[in-house]
Amino acid sequence: MKAKMIYHTKPYLIVFLGLALIQSLISCASLHVKKTLEPENKEFLSKVRYIITKEERRTFLLLPSEKRKAFVEEFWKVRDPDPFTKINEFKEIYFERIETANILFTTSGVPGWLQDRGRAYILLGPPKHRLTQSGYYDRWEERWLYKDFHIDFVPGNIMGIVELDTKSISNLTKFAHEQKKGIPKINMEKTKFDYELEIFKEKKGNIAIFIKVPFTNMWLKESEGRLETLFKVSLWIEEEKGEEVIWEHKNDFPLSIKESNFRNSQDKNYVMKIPVKLHPGTYILTILVENPVGEAQVQKKIRFNI
Repeated sequence: MKAKMIYHTKPYLIVFLGLALIQSLISCASLHVKKTLEPENKEFLSKVRYIITKEERRTFLLLPSEKRKAFVEEFWKVRDPDPFTKINEFKEIYFERIETANILFTTSGVPGWLQDRGRAYILLGPPKHRLTQSGYYDRWEERWLYKDFHIDFVPGNIMGIVELDTKSISNLTKFAHEQKKGIPKINMEKTKFDYELEIFKEKKGNIAIFIKVPFTNMWLKESEGRLETLFKVSLWIEEEKGEEVIWEHKNDFPLSIKESNFRNSQDKNYVMKIPVKLHPGTYILTILVENPVGEAQVQKKIRFNI
């Protein structure tokens, strides 16, 4: 049976903001739902899909709308090969290739830059030679020759559209990955780690301490296609008139979640429950929650009675 009274930290908590030694928002960040993006920001993410890193994308989605313009400027700035010129050569070439891809490869109502040939053209530039054949005796329908390699396109499922063959997909993906390696990280304002604290009276002498961390406030890192983090919880209880600790507890709470599930949890909390049995009386609870992924910690203190 749940408590008749819930104790919240807000009226009388003492908050000690802990360490926030985060070097960058790139390596670990929470996400906002993409549907909240303004049209111009949706357009930005769409157009840079071939060159933006996963970390940059997560950072961009995290930021409040008023900070995204600064991110876009920094995004192109870190890719400028010659910052002493008036134009950003990389940006100019990138959008020129998008326009050219639309002229050369638009078929069946699909814009050229969104097709495989468009992607290859944007990332690799124009091939040294472009060969076509109609006999399919060597499977490929179109072959692009570059200095040290070639990529092949094969007939797709839609009439008029060709697709990268399996080996070429792998080669192009590796090329794109190598290009992204040298891109400097973009440092933006960090996320403030915090949590809510509630105490429920349950059965006689039993209480449950609930620690609720909003998904939008936690720090995560990517590992094998999942988002992961860790919460290290330390808490101790003293009698209000006493000076000795009568109960203490430490526990680690690891969290591993699919990115799709994380996106759908933006208005929810990750909840940690810690049960404890106490005699009737008035107590002081001190709790420290650490989020090592973001090198952040928050300590709170609450008075309660049972």
